[in-house]
Amino acid sequence: MDLRTMSQKLDSGRYGNYGSLFADFDLIVANCVKFNTPNTEPIWHVLVLDRAWRSEWEKASKLAYNTKRSLGAMLKKLMEEGS
Repeated sequence: MDLRTMSQKLDSGRYGNYGSLFADFDLIVANCVKFNTPNTEPIWHVLVLDRAWRSEWEKASKLAYNTKRSLGAMLKKLMEEGS
């Protein structure tokens, strides 16, 4: 699992609920920790990403549906520009 695949699944409506979305994100984190040497840059990055994800998700869960969709579109655009 990777962020691009998650983005594609979001775009195509393949997530039936937030639990599935979180499960895929948790899989990214778990795989990174499992397949990389402890205390290295990939681990540091994924742990920062994990903290940010959980912190921002808590804030986002309180937003209106339309606001969430707008933020999702903006995130997708940022990801495309970064690739």
